Amino acid sequence: MTVAVLAHALALASVCGLGWRVLRTDPTPARSWFLPFVAVVAWWSFTATAGALSAALGGAAGTWTLLWERLAFVGAALAPVAWLAFVDAFIGHGGPRRTRAALLALVPLMTIGLALAAPRVGWLLVSDASGATQRGPWFWWVHVPYGYALLAVGAVIVWRGARARSTTVRRQLRWLLVAVSVPIVGNLLDLAGWHPVPGVQLTVVGFVAATAALTVAITAGRFLRLPPTSYRERWADADSLVLFLDSEWRVLDCNAAAARLLPHADDGARPLGRLLPSVAAALHGRESTDGPIEVRAPTLPGRAAAVTLEPLREGSRAPYGYVLVVDPAGARSSDVTAVPPSRT
Repeated sequence: MTVAVLAHALALASVCGLGWRVLRTDPTPARSWFLPFVAVVAWWSFTATAGALSAALGGAAGTWTLLWERLAFVGAALAPVAWLAFVDAFIGHGGPRRTRAALLALVPLMTIGLALAAPRVGWLLVSDASGATQRGPWFWWVHVPYGYALLAVGAVIVWRGARARSTTVRRQLRWLLVAVSVPIVGNLLDLAGWHPVPGVQLTVVGFVAATAALTVAITAGRFLRLPPTSYRERWADADSLVLFLDSEWRVLDCNAAAARLLPHADDGARPLGRLLPSVAAALHGRESTDGPIEVRAPTLPGRAAAVTLEPLREGSRAPYGYVLVVDPAGARSSDVTAVPPSRT
């Protein structure tokens, strides 16, 4: 066993572990687009591991090295498309339309076709006089610029989404930027030809740090549980107080009206029962209703506000979150009181 085999196998194991962890989360729109991204990264890690193992075994097995290098382009070409689709689902409007996703995948599919046709078609991979495989013009002038263009667009979406989001969302986006930055740095070093350990792809090794960051975000940061931006934009300027909850009734985000009255509403995914105990008590036991729930909850003695709880779900599955609307029509917004944040 060589260092390259062990390093790539560790990356493969970490990516598969992340996929298993994601499958255990609530079925949100962001999760539906995140799983294909994990799948293509896992394939990339698998081909790197198989290629390193073939090179280490040598002999007849060594002839498979070029095949695994060609098959690795399935992951390398599709990963930027899957990344952009996921970012659009997580921060955007629920993911790209199928037509746009198909158009974005057109260049990667051509790259995969050229990889499978190599070295007979020497646009992507070419053989020099010594028989060694080198990168062709398609790799440098199409594959690399296109992939980095998609990564850059996704980074801009993340940056724009981080400017006006809640504390919880900003924390998630920081973990996301860390996760994607490490493999990108590794890929730039790979492209520059810097290999401190022979046979080790720094891009693939970077997946270990990326999956560690995303695992922390999923476990501690309620990652992937937000509703699409279209839900939040619908209530952004409403006079009503609007809170976006996960399936465990923890506050992940809120609109401007709620942020003004409840300044700590979105700080650290606080439970609704601690933030608005009277509202949580009025809704207790009714969250399993299929449609929106409407109740009147006391906020101050003699005052009540109209409360609506709208479940968010993927298909017929259990809700992955809720939109809670506290309408001050029957009571002024100043009548809605929150429990002060705990200092413990």
